[in-house]
Amino acid sequence: MKKVLHLIASPRAACSHSRHLATYFLDKLRKKHPEFKIEEIDLFATKLPEFSEAGANAKFKDNHNIPMTKEERKQWEDAKKYCLEFKSADAIVISLPMWNFSIPYQLKHYIDLITQPRWLFNTSETGYSGLMDGKKALLVYASGGCYESPETAQFDFQSSYMSLWANFIGLKVYETTVHSTDIPVDHIKIEKEAKERLDDILEDFCA
Repeated sequence: MKKVLHLIASPRAACSHSRHLATYFLDKLRKKHPEFKIEEIDLFATKLPEFSEAGANAKFKDNHNIPMTKEERKQWEDAKKYCLEFKSADAIVISLPMWNFSIPYQLKHYIDLITQPRWLFNTSETGYSGLMDGKKALLVYASGGCYESPETAQFDFQSSYMSLWANFIGLKVYETTVHSTDIPVDHIKIEKEAKERLDDILEDFCA
């Protein structure tokens, strides 16, 4: 492993629970492997390119080798730039809060830009195949409630979507969650458990 890309999907900076956990993990990673290059993209501090009708048209035209208009080519190439940056990493760390039981819109925008056929996945008669095989992703979640019981798990479209997407493009997935941040519970204990999970992940993640 040479390069780790950290996607920050919370606008709360130092107040972000998910970013705090990811920083804990990355600090340990730096100490263990100072030769690794760690880069960050703060999605809420980044003006992601538009992907409108022109982008959708470009996706179709690229798939069928049809010439694009100037605006179609621009939106397609702008999206490709972010995808190439993503693919250049050997491992991905994504820190994200739960928003309305799902993921922040900036992260969804980013995922929609880069997840294109022949970029991150292929299609065939037998189905889909991811193009990120051999690479890893650590998904660091934060949620105001706890969605681990059978009664509450149905509301969790955060981890279910993210793990499905990461597996779909071929990444080996590791996950941890700091939950119940808006509930009067033992937050110190919950954070300690989440950090212990990260400690357990570290060795295999670096392998």
